[in-house]
Amino acid sequence: MKVHKCGSTTVQKVFLRYGHKHRLTVALPRERDRPSIGTAGVITKRDYLALPRGYPNIFAHHAIYNRTGFHKLMPKNTKYVAILREPLSRLRSSFKYFKMERYFIGLREAAGSKPPVLTYLEDPKRWDKLYRPSTRKDFVDHICNRNCMARDLGLKEKDYENKTAIENFIRNIERDFSLVMILEQFDQSMVLLRRRMCWSVEDIMYDSVQPSKRSNYGKTQYNITDRMRQNFIEHNYADYLLYNHFKEAIARQITKEGAGFQKELQNYQKTNKVVSKICHSRVKNPNYVVRSSKGPIFRVDKLFCDQMKTERQRWDPVLRRDYTRSIFNRFSG
Repeated sequence: MKVHKCGSTTVQKVFLRYGHKHRLTVALPRERDRPSIGTAGVITKRDYLALPRGYPNIFAHHAIYNRTGFHKLMPKNTKYVAILREPLSRLRSSFKYFKMERYFIGLREAAGSKPPVLTYLEDPKRWDKLYRPSTRKDFVDHICNRNCMARDLGLKEKDYENKTAIENFIRNIERDFSLVMILEQFDQSMVLLRRRMCWSVEDIMYDSVQPSKRSNYGKTQYNITDRMRQNFIEHNYADYLLYNHFKEAIARQITKEGAGFQKELQNYQKTNKVVSKICHSRVKNPNYVVRSSKGPIFRVDKLFCDQMKTERQRWDPVLRRDYTRSIFNRFSG
């Protein structure tokens, strides 16, 4: 589940690359280059491209989690994975990326020359009453102002103030998901992902040298006061319960993995750093063999580097061609 503004694009690139490499069926929107599949938690056959195998092996586009819908769409042995981020950091990133001030009446004018997110944080409850979501159908699920991670994972707005409902919601996510990753512990989460999926270290390589400018949104330093922070925490109670629960869960899981986990983590970080530097070097046709303790040796060449850096927009036509080949092989073989 690709939770908005939580580092989920980096994880998505890993899954799309894995799907292409292993000739798996990756769910694709019917419309080319659309970032999401379905709307408001509802996915119909009109929303995705006809599947050559009858079901997708991988679903990695944006969607709001609907347990009933996904359990109908995906095979029974599906492993569910999501990633979360410290909620205030996620808000800063969202404000910059989506220019969120456009959706609050009067916020841009009230902010003047200072960052609009600071004006918003002075009184989130007030500004949320002046929130007007985008009227664009393809933006309905992307623009969000409150408890956005919980919303992406299926919590209804009517339950935002209901502690019992939120706690039940978190228990259900814990039951359904094999792993809920944490952006602030990204490399640790990736090692856990490798172990849960029985992958090799090659499969979890990601581009760590030059992330896009947009992915750096949220890292800008703002003068956020303790009062602003507390206002936001109180107004996003569900997101903080969700985030803190799975942040603690990640820590427990790492402890259970034993002493070998830290050694694997160090080796993974070292290997990923080397591979990323190779792929951003001035060598036009790199050709290096990388040895890792987790999985067979693998070759870092131009194709590997290109695929490691490829984002959804460029994967879309490639994966559509994979569909065509899969259907041809199915009927010719």
